[in-house]
Amino acid sequence: MNYFTKEWYRTMHLSGLHFGVSRSKKAEVYSDEYFNKLYASKLNEYLTREMAFARMDSMQPIEDYPHPDSEEFMDFLASDYGRDEKVIVFPFGDEPYDFSASDDEDASEDVEEQFAFDKEAYEERFSVDFENRLKWYGENIPEEIRSEIADLRVYALGKVSARAYKLLEEFSAANFIKADIVAFDYERYLKQKSGIRKQYRKCLDFNDCIITEVNREAGKLILTFDNYKSLTDVEKLVLMEPDITIQESELTGSTWLFEEIYLNNGRHEIKVLMKDYNDKLAYFAVTFSTLLMVHDEKDWEDFE
Repeated sequence: MNYFTKEWYRTMHLSGLHFGVSRSKKAEVYSDEYFNKLYASKLNEYLTREMAFARMDSMQPIEDYPHPDSEEFMDFLASDYGRDEKVIVFPFGDEPYDFSASDDEDASEDVEEQFAFDKEAYEERFSVDFENRLKWYGENIPEEIRSEIADLRVYALGKVSARAYKLLEEFSAANFIKADIVAFDYERYLKQKSGIRKQYRKCLDFNDCIITEVNREAGKLILTFDNYKSLTDVEKLVLMEPDITIQESELTGSTWLFEEIYLNNGRHEIKVLMKDYNDKLAYFAVTFSTLLMVHDEKDWEDFE
């Protein structure tokens, strides 16, 4: 990689260390009591939000309801079913629901059961995410800034002293400039290579695609994507006459982060920065004659 290197990716991720963080005088000193209260509060907010999502996922699709202007809807209102329909009230609203309140325990359990909300599983997920975030901060924030943070656990929950916040903000701004310069340089490179820009720039958008399957056939390399978190609807990438020149990790299970496009000796080349299933950064590079992008099964049938 000439631009979107592993070092660049780390720099980019150190450009928002103050995002979602607020200043707090209580964060100026180390306090287990403050940390425990803050953790419980953040966990409660998380569970409330995830329960809301579970509720929406379980609701009948809106297109399945009769249209308000239709005769079907008026018949529904006039029916015994319509008159007897109960409005479901959930134990959360503008304020996070207190999962620790014993007097609402039965109601909470009813809602969790109705929407298949596994509270313990979400608590575990919150805990794992918190520990991973804490470890990453400990490994990547410079010591001169880390020493100004009274409790890294509290910072990982979004609270920090005003002094530490200022240092984090300045450090993040400097890293943002560094990362942005690299992105600008790559854009300038593409402008100089009009043929590459015309062919690829507007159609390669695989950021955050997960490679779920890799097939190597005669003269073809086929990558199947889970594109749920990406901005593309491409389901398969087919590279004709491929020659893999760099592969630092297993492709299956890896996440496509950023790519660079080149033309070398009449052949096309894609260099990719990836993250494997262990979150380790890795490079992948392949030259090819032509690429095809399959958007759905119909495209695949036409291709085959």
